Amino acid sequence: MRVQDVHETAVGALWNLVFNPGNALRMVEEEGVPALVHLCSSSRSKMARFMAALALAYMFDGRMDEVAVGLSSVENNGRTVSLEAARKLALRNIDAFVQTFFDPQSLTAAASSWAGATLNQVAEPPQSKKPGI
Repeated sequence: MRVQDVHETAVGALWNLVFNPGNALRMVEEEGVPALVHLCSSSRSKMARFMAALALAYMFDGRMDEVAVGLSSVENNGRTVSLEAARKLALRNIDAFVQTFFDPQSLTAAASSWAGATLNQVAEPPQSKKPGI
């Protein structure tokens, strides 16, 4: 199995887990945010980076806060895990991931490597229509 396939499978499983706010909180407690950040920023698989960014976004969309109810940190085996620090780390890396697509060359490369025609339309500048055509 290729490393990219392993990354995609692992991130896919984590992505499914974070839809449950309790699981998302548990991932923060067990230091899963740095693992997702690492995959988001360094995997050779574009799909794994994309899914890691989405998983981080779902983790910190506000639903986990309801489970944590007023806790600013969670005790984890004698260590204190700061939810706010984990949130900042996640959001900083989601932003870095998104920023890579503001470079037109990166966007074109991503478009041509993912879903062909559909994403290429996004990467190509709009063409003005001439009257009568």
